[in-house]
Amino acid sequence: MDNRRLLLAAFLSLIVVAAWGHMQSRLMPAVQPADDPAGVVHTLDDPTVADADGGSVAVLAGDDAAASDPTASDPTASDPAALDSAAADAVASLDQTAIEAALSEIVTLVNDQLEIELDNRGAVLRAMRVRASTGADGEVLDLVRRRGSDDFLPLALATANGRAHPLNDVLWTVEASTAGDEARFRHRSAAGDAEKTVRLQEDGLIAIEIRMLDANTPDWSVLLGPDVRNPDPDALDNQFIQRQVAYRLSDGEQDDFNPKKLRRDEVIPGFDLRWVTFEDNYFVTAFVPILGVREVVVRPLLQRVEVPETGMRFMPAGAELGPGADDVELEPSKVQMLLLRNDGPTLELKAYAGAKYYSQLAKLPYDLRETVRWGFFGFLARPLYYGLEWVH
Repeated sequence: MDNRRLLLAAFLSLIVVAAWGHMQSRLMPAVQPADDPAGVVHTLDDPTVADADGGSVAVLAGDDAAASDPTASDPTASDPAALDSAAADAVASLDQTAIEAALSEIVTLVNDQLEIELDNRGAVLRAMRVRASTGADGEVLDLVRRRGSDDFLPLALATANGRAHPLNDVLWTVEASTAGDEARFRHRSAAGDAEKTVRLQEDGLIAIEIRMLDANTPDWSVLLGPDVRNPDPDALDNQFIQRQVAYRLSDGEQDDFNPKKLRRDEVIPGFDLRWVTFEDNYFVTAFVPILGVREVVVRPLLQRVEVPETGMRFMPAGAELGPGADDVELEPSKVQMLLLRNDGPTLELKAYAGAKYYSQLAKLPYDLRETVRWGFFGFLARPLYYGLEWVH
């Protein structure tokens, strides 16, 4: 009898437990995870996808059906292969987000030696002033040659066929360091996708990096020059002022191009190039290829003696410049520009801009002291130089 009662009690207890569990499942709502609110479907392991510039964009479900049943509208929820494909598509779409500035802006970088002005329209160089030197006009010496409204500026880009790149005419976003020694420019639109960084180093050099992120532009160039500083019109053809483009190879070989004698483009291979310069007797702008320079093209140009208010000051060699502002034919002088052709998506340079102070150049790397030419009587000129430097 006792055994029958015990079995009956156990059976009734099982019925009560089952009934209670069934009632609880109907009364209690489903619990959403705390970090996964209803209506959100994650197509990546992380609920945000970082874009190319460090920002992030949330990936949200497009309709209410996905909130109630993620697998109904999002096959990636149960298919790892589809998850990887969706992640790649999301990142690709984010990479196409436009990056462009709304307003024009001039950024100034300053250190003890230089004051540099950069324009966010094209991310180009407008001025490079040597703070300790004075130009012919009595102002702080600017090594960037004055030009007309339609002339290119240093750091402008060119396409594979040598035409001006559309990126030169658009506004780039800019981030400047709080110390005022670095500026990073960025642009992405139908014009192209690129980044430029200019940094003043503590050793007196300038670091320049240009990255072409547009896969449709494998071949491009960066423009430098023409020439160095702004001499008086009377001094442009002064035979005692030696204006030239010079270069030095890794094996120590050096050569130069005289603008009066250059008739066509000359090409310097980039793989063995130590440096290339714009220079005269007293000042130099030197460029040292660090990465991605396939070759350097030295191109002759004609320059109007006077800077036109509109139009171009620099023209291809052999062009007819026509009359000037006073309907007087201008006698052009000859100058040279550099075209650095890329070897890969990234081009890096180091640059020096300033006076040819041998003692200062000797402290810098890349054999920049060799931009000072002592000439045949160098064995006499060098001790005289050090003597004069000690006196002053």
